[in-house]
Amino acid sequence: MTRISFFHSLRGKLLLLFLAVSLIPLVTVSILTYTQARNALKNEVINKLIAVRDIKAHRIENYFKTRLNDVKMLSQNPFTLAAIRAFEEAIHTDMKRLGQDEVAVMNKHYRTLYQSKPKLVNANDGSAYSAAHAQYHAMFKAYQEIYGYYDIFLVEPHAGNIVYSVVKEDDFGSSLLNGPYADTNLGHIFRKVLLANRDLTHFEDFADYPPSKEPASFVASPIFDEAKLIGVLIFQIPTEQIDDIMQERSGLGQTGETILISSDDFLLRSNSRFFQKTTLFKQKVYTEATRASATGETGVKMIIDYRGEPTIIAHTPLDIPDVKWSLNAKVDQAEAFAAAQTMLFWLFIFISIAVVFVVGTALFFSHSIAKPILNLTDIALRLANGDLNLKVNVKNQDEIGVMAQAFQKMVVNLRLVIQDIVHVSQGFAQGDLRVMPKQTAYQGEFVQIKNALETTLSDIRKVIQDIVQMAQELAEGSLHFTPQAEYQGDFIQIRKALEKAFSGRQQVIEDIVRVSQGLAEGNLHITPLAEYRGAFVQIQNAQKRALSNLLRVIEDIVQVADKLAEGSLDIRPEAEYQGDFLRIKQALEMASTKLADAMLKNKQQDWLKTGQTQLNERMRGEQEPIPLIQNLLNYLADYLNIQVGVFFLVEADRLKLVSSYAYKQRKRNDNEFKLGEGLVGQAALEKKSLLFSQVPEEHINLSIHSGLGTSLPHDIFVLPLIYEKQVLGILELAVARHFTKLEIEFIEQIADHVAISFKSAQSRLRMQSLLEDSQQLTETLQEQQQELCDSEERMRNLIDTVIDGIITIDEQGIIESVNPAAENMFDYMWSDLVGQNVKLLMPEPDRSQHDQYLRNYLTSRQAKIIGNIREVLGQRQDGTKFPIEISIAEVKRGKDRLFTSIIRDITARKEAEEALQTQQEELRATNEELQSQSEELQ
Repeated sequence: MTRISFFHSLRGKLLLLFLAVSLIPLVTVSILTYTQARNALKNEVINKLIAVRDIKAHRIENYFKTRLNDVKMLSQNPFTLAAIRAFEEAIHTDMKRLGQDEVAVMNKHYRTLYQSKPKLVNANDGSAYSAAHAQYHAMFKAYQEIYGYYDIFLVEPHAGNIVYSVVKEDDFGSSLLNGPYADTNLGHIFRKVLLANRDLTHFEDFADYPPSKEPASFVASPIFDEAKLIGVLIFQIPTEQIDDIMQERSGLGQTGETILISSDDFLLRSNSRFFQKTTLFKQKVYTEATRASATGETGVKMIIDYRGEPTIIAHTPLDIPDVKWSLNAKVDQAEAFAAAQTMLFWLFIFISIAVVFVVGTALFFSHSIAKPILNLTDIALRLANGDLNLKVNVKNQDEIGVMAQAFQKMVVNLRLVIQDIVHVSQGFAQGDLRVMPKQTAYQGEFVQIKNALETTLSDIRKVIQDIVQMAQELAEGSLHFTPQAEYQGDFIQIRKALEKAFSGRQQVIEDIVRVSQGLAEGNLHITPLAEYRGAFVQIQNAQKRALSNLLRVIEDIVQVADKLAEGSLDIRPEAEYQGDFLRIKQALEMASTKLADAMLKNKQQDWLKTGQTQLNERMRGEQEPIPLIQNLLNYLADYLNIQVGVFFLVEADRLKLVSSYAYKQRKRNDNEFKLGEGLVGQAALEKKSLLFSQVPEEHINLSIHSGLGTSLPHDIFVLPLIYEKQVLGILELAVARHFTKLEIEFIEQIADHVAISFKSAQSRLRMQSLLEDSQQLTETLQEQQQELCDSEERMRNLIDTVIDGIITIDEQGIIESVNPAAENMFDYMWSDLVGQNVKLLMPEPDRSQHDQYLRNYLTSRQAKIIGNIREVLGQRQDGTKFPIEISIAEVKRGKDRLFTSIIRDITARKEAEEALQTQQEELRATNEELQSQSEELQ
């Protein structure tokens, strides 16, 4: 038997036909579904990145604008003008006092006392600089800590010396014109400001700054006294605050991040969250996105990032004065398209299962069709080889079964005829002319029978040959068969039947091939054209049903794809699906549902971000706390359609109503609550938001009033504003409807930002009050200092003219001041006594015992001579001793104590007393002598 390859056989062709009819639409649907899902995910990721990029860019630009406004505002503050003047005057005063130039005073004195000591307020060295430092340091340090600056510098404009710094690193006291740090970015911004006008501020890009041992950037503003430049104010900006903004990754997933890049050197200006060590000035990002931003372009690109990963990047240049930076918001493509890749994997699994199912089904049906034909072909070949003992074992109930039965009958008849022919032929060969066919169909004379048998045998042989050829042609897949024998009589009907059978099957097979080719070419409107009869009508009906169902599926897929492209997300397949097509319908419905959910989430996120952006615009600027909250209430009322809103400020342990929107107080209501009292007090106590629905009328303080009447709110939402675990105030909102989850999410999202803004407003107000108090205190101190100077001048004149000696000592007995009378009394110069121990003026043994007397008094506080007048001996420079009368008083100076001694030289009085005593003794002796003489005369 001739062997036919599988794919050239009828069975192979049927298998390919089944695969083509089933897999072509399935693969088409899968590709369309995956493409639509991937594009939807791409658009969602791009929208998120653009939103994050714009928000971060806005925050970074506002951050630096705020820093520039801060330095400008503080440079114009009278406190700063007074500080720079005070430090310069103090330096010149100390230069005269110490007899040294400015460099020596700064390096040998100030740096020794203050360097790396930011908490030191006063060195207590008696210098004018320490006095100025004690007066201004606390305020500058408070400003630095409140606003988060790394350091604050005051620089005099002539020599460029840093006369003041809060932190006082190695740059303190150095010159920014010719000192060791003149070529740093701090020196650069100082020289820029010297050339600028009074209203211009400058920002200097990040660079390595040796004194801080890390990168630093600076903002600076000139300090003018009317039209005269008297100094430069410089703020050092830390990197941590910028990293806090850039490394916040809400909406960026696991692989997303935002980074700052300089468009000059393409190095990072913020730290990447993917590296443990700093990437500032370490990582270069030279990509298509950074190059485009450097030319001023804003957009989105899908490129390989600096880590070598395929990413989606939303980039934009930044509007920051004096620098050219750009911002990238990016996420890895692997994470962005993870859902689409998962869908592709399951589509592949689904198609694989479908292939296995179709192959199994095709093999089963093709086997049932091809096996009988193969059996008939084998029987025909065996019949051609002379085997007449054949039995056709075909059990089909279709046309093939009928053909097999006919074939079986033909074999039986042929075997009988041949037997008769053999029988007759043997009889003829034996000379038996009387032999008769065993069949009663034979009649007439033997010759006629022989001739008829021979003719019949000849015709049958030809017919059999045609049948064998037909079977071979069928086995080889050829449908173009032409009978070769000459048929006569009833054999002509056999010929016609064979030709008709071949013609009918040829039309059916060609029609199936034509339909399959049409489907392969995408023609879903092709229809069977052959004339089907008998069981072939079922094939025609099956083809029509398959084409109709496939056409409806494809039309539904096209309709869903068109509607999705137009933005309609509620489209669903309308056709009735059966069998495996139900999975296609479910896949389409699932894709439509997921896209609808994604679009809804995008819309909600856009609404949240729009609200946050608009609220940021409302709260921008330097607003006071109460107007800031009022703007917040007005905005929420407009954006969320809120009918009533109030704000309670926390003061000590009470909550006080300070701002409201459309709120009308009832007579029984109170504007203040204690912690834990009412909804407001409970929210403050628990530090968490509360939502109440359908609250009874007797428990409601908020009501909705209009010109038409009054109604009760349906929902009340209470939100505490918390900053660093401290409740600043309570926001209470009421509506005549239900609060949606999205509205609650929006309110809770803005809570931290509102708390920070409110805290900043309070800090600004408190700082302004402190500055005003400081200015008033400064003026008061100046007046008191002037009065003190006048008083000291009068006291000095009094002391200089008094005839008694006045000496002042400290707790160690060191002389601090001596008046001219004391100099003359002890025969010492002022410079010889100041700084020496007062025991220098005492003779022994008082000189040796004086320090112990002083320590005993400081320990026991038992005074023997304090407040009393005593007579003791003093010792002049030449060693002579003389009597003095001394009175000692104790004076407090801050935490220290001074002792003031008033000394009077009583030498003349002692001499007069001695002369008087001598005269008295002489008079006494004379009286005794006269008395003795008088007694003798008597």
